[in-house]
Amino acid sequence: MLSLEGRVALVTGASRGIGAAIAVLFGRLGARVAVNYRQDEAAARATADAIRAAGGVAVTLRADLSEAAEADRLVEEAEKALGPLDTLVVNQGIWKRASLVDMTPEQWDETMRVNLDGACAVCRAAARRMLTRKRGVMVLIASTSGQRGEAHYSHYSASKGALLAFTKSLAAELAPGGIRVNGVAPGWVMTDMSREALEGENGAPPRGHGRYLSRSLRSFSSSSFAGLPSASGFPGPVSPEPFFSSLSSGKGLPSRAFGRIFRRTRTAAAAARASRM
Repeated sequence: MLSLEGRVALVTGASRGIGAAIAVLFGRLGARVAVNYRQDEAAARATADAIRAAGGVAVTLRADLSEAAEADRLVEEAEKALGPLDTLVVNQGIWKRASLVDMTPEQWDETMRVNLDGACAVCRAAARRMLTRKRGVMVLIASTSGQRGEAHYSHYSASKGALLAFTKSLAAELAPGGIRVNGVAPGWVMTDMSREALEGENGAPPRGHGRYLSRSLRSFSSSSFAGLPSASGFPGPVSPEPFFSSLSSGKGLPSRAFGRIFRRTRTAAAAARASRM
C-alpha cells in the first residue's frame, strides 16, 4: 500500500474537481495537505473536512496564482502551517470556450496567466525552498488537450502544451538538485468546470467526447494503484495516447511516457504515485 505518511503536500486549485480528489487521496495516504483555492472558500473547506474525516491533517489557503507574488506567499504560508514542503501538485487552471476569430486578447492572456504563468510562479517558489533541502517532488497536471489540440479552446490547449514542455524542462533542470518533476495529462473528466461543455442533449457528452469521458471522480481511490505502471523510465517524448499519459523524471533518470490506462481517469492515484520519493 502506497503511503505518504509524514509528507507535506500543497495542492493548488484543490477546492473542486481533480484537485479536490488529489488532495483528499493524499490526506488518506497520510500526507499533511495544504488545500489552495482562489474563490470558493466553502468548497475548499469541504475538501479539508473530507481529509480530516479520513484522519488526515489539512489547512485551506487562498491565493490567486495568476499573480506571481501570491505564489510566493502561498508556499510560505503552507510551510508555516504544515512544515517543509515535500510535494507540490500544480492543478489550478481555467477552461473557457473561445473560438479563434472571437477570442479577445484578454481571454488569451487570462488563460495563460492562470494555467502557465501561475504554474511557473508556484514551481519557482517551491523550487527555491526544495533546492536548499536537496529533495522534493513536483507533479504538474496538464491535459491531453495539450497534445492533440481542441477546437474552440486553442488558448487552453496552447497553455497545456506549454505546460508539458515546461514539465520536461524542469525535470532535467531540477533533477541534479534532488527534485523529481512529473507530469500527468488526463483526458476528459466530468467536473464542475467541464460539466456544461461536456453534457450535450439528455446529459450525453458531445460527439467524439464520450469514449474517453470519466463521468465521476469515484475511481480516484487507492485501489487504482494496482493498475498503474512502475516508475522506471525510458527515453521518449510525451505519449500521444488519447486518454491518459504521464511523464516523469527523477535524479538523473530520463523522461518516462506512460500509455493509456483504463477507461476511467486515475489522475489522483497517478499524482499520489508520482509524488512518492
